Amino acid sequence: MTMNRENRIGFDAQNNPIMFRRDAQIVAGSIRSVRASEAAATPNLVFELSFSSDTPIRRYSWWTDSYYYEILDHSEDAVDLAYLQATGAVLRNHDSEDLVGVIERAWIENGKCKAQVRLASDEAALALRIEEGIVRNVSVGYNEEAWVLESEVDGVRTYRITKWVPREISFVSMPADE
Repeated sequence: MTMNRENRIGFDAQNNPIMFRRDAQIVAGSIRSVRASEAAATPNLVFELSFSSDTPIRRYSWWTDSYYYEILDHSEDAVDLAYLQATGAVLRNHDSEDLVGVIERAWIENGKCKAQVRLASDEAALALRIEEGIVRNVSVGYNEEAWVLESEVDGVRTYRITKWVPREISFVSMPADE
């Protein structure tokens, strides 16, 4: 069953599409510095990271007053990376007024969305916190364009998002999926 505007999931009270946020924890090995020289005196500003996967995430619908699960499909035709490639916004805590860097490239690899991001030169403190492992969480803001009901168990539905558009990547202090 394909979801649409009548189901109210993914649309606000005025029936406009809304952007969802999905968080991922940066685990050991999932973020790495892309350093020209290991002897550099300043923190590296370029990082490679994974910003989404197909792990089911528990969500809440205000319209139906119920919980459901969401799975982002990571097949090549499901994820439209064009917007992310063109705008390339890297934010702090999804704050559109707190731009900390740009996305140099984004791709799909082994069922995950990955990106190479470059922080602004005045974000050396953030870069150092990332290298120290203090900042470990990323999140993606995205729009859902199509989804299907994949299953329903004990009244809890699981939707597969079959078309979606990442809009920004954020470094976050508290991910939703913790």
